[in-house]
Amino acid sequence: MRDEIESELFDLSALPLDRLRELDDTVLGAALERVQAEAEKPGKAVSGFDSII
Repeated sequence: MRDEIESELFDLSALPLDRLRELDDTVLGAALERVQAEAEKPGKAVSGFDSII
C-alpha cells in the first residue's frame, strides 16, 4: 500500500507541458525560464583536485 504524502505544493503532474508557456508571470514560470536559459548556455565545466599526501 502506498502512503499519501501531505503537502501544500500544487500537483502539476496533470499539467500538459505545452501549457507551461502560459505560466510566464508566475514564480514557476520564472524558474522554468531560468532553467531553460541555463540549459541553452551551459557554463564551463570546472573541476579541481588537490592531493596532499
